[in-house]
Amino acid sequence: MLKRFRVEDESMLPAFRPGDLLLVRQVTTLRVGDVVVLEHETKRLLKRIVQIRGDRIVVEGDNKTKSVDSRRFGPVPKKEIIGKVWVHVRT
Repeated sequence: MLKRFRVEDESMLPAFRPGDLLLVRQVTTLRVGDVVVLEHETKRLLKRIVQIRGDRIVVEGDNKTKSVDSRRFGPVPKKEIIGKVWVHVRT
């Protein structure tokens, strides 16, 4: 199943800009480098996987100065991952 999201912040610049449209697909296998949408503390975040530690994932934004990510809140449980970016449409 595909879910639709819009990029809301600058945390993934330059690859993803605010307003860009994303189609996200739930996957069973995650890899370092995948760009994912996750739900953390009731917020949906777009981040890149930088490390996998068992059932916990370390995520970071590409734009380090504008990103709130695992450097601040630590690794997230895999269950928080909504899915992997499948389609990216620039607006």
